[in-house]
Amino acid sequence: MRAWPKTRLVRGLMLGMVLAPVASCGIPVDLLNPSFLVGLGLDPATVIPQQGSVIVAFKNSTTHTATFYAFESVSAIRLSQSSRNFSVDVGPSEVKNEVLDCPVGLISPGELAADFTPDTRAAIVHVVTTAQQTQTQSDVEVAYTGDPLTSGSAYTCGDVIEIELSAAAGGTNGQTANQQQFVLTVQVIPGR
Repeated sequence: MRAWPKTRLVRGLMLGMVLAPVASCGIPVDLLNPSFLVGLGLDPATVIPQQGSVIVAFKNSTTHTATFYAFESVSAIRLSQSSRNFSVDVGPSEVKNEVLDCPVGLISPGELAADFTPDTRAAIVHVVTTAQQTQTQSDVEVAYTGDPLTSGSAYTCGDVIEIELSAAAGGTNGQTANQQQFVLTVQVIPGR
């Protein structure tokens, strides 16, 4: 009679080991479901990293060649964590792209200094003027005065961020480099 309770206990434990994974598999699956996370008040992007890429399109709407500067960081808070500067030379009336793999926490025109503080210089316009059959090149710096773009609030993975350089209203190509003004605008184009 003593063997019977042990056999029953062993069978019960074995049945529990077989049924436990089957009964609980719905919980891990629900944790991967973004709508389940939103229902709990969580941001799915913080739990499940976004996949894909963000395209940064540098659009030069001027009649001069320009060098655009921008930076990206994995963390929107700690810029010293996996950040990088990048620059792109763009000809007059041309567009060139930089493809950034997600997750990207922050994207901004400008540069990061060696101590990871943002610098507002976002573009240099190489203005070529001709006076009395002599060509002169002057570089005009264009600053970005807006806020850095943060993932989840300004853009999401799959979006296109267009950074456009154009001549300021009233500016003409006949002005000298010191007189000519340029404007930098940023627009996020949803990718989904």
